[in-house]
Amino acid sequence: MDLKKLSNVAEIASQIMGEGLKGDQHKLDKNKNNKIDSEDLQMLRKEEQEQINELSTGTLKSYIKGAKEDKAAHQDQKASAAAAGDYKTASDSAQAAIKRQAGIKAAKAKLNAEETEQEETILEYES
Repeated sequence: MDLKKLSNVAEIASQIMGEGLKGDQHKLDKNKNNKIDSEDLQMLRKEEQEQINELSTGTLKSYIKGAKEDKAAHQDQKASAAAAGDYKTASDSAQAAIKRQAGIKAAKAKLNAEETEQEETILEYES
């Protein structure tokens, strides 16, 4: 075995060990070249990022419901604090309500986009 002809550490290690992938390692070999290398890791990171960005419709609806309740609570707290002369708490509550409204708007937009995408997929399938 001539180790000088091998191009990288993974190939050298594979030759020395005389072994292929074992157990579930084939699940990590995304480019199907029978070794786990940097390209596989990049592909795994990309898949992970895509999974993180995907939220279920149920999760989005649940967030919207909870955020609306929390926004209402902050608005009530703002009104109570303002009536009591606690303008710092009133301001903080108003800012929290504004942030919640932005979150609700983003979740609704994502939900609408998912529904539109599903409808387009159905239309493509039917045609």
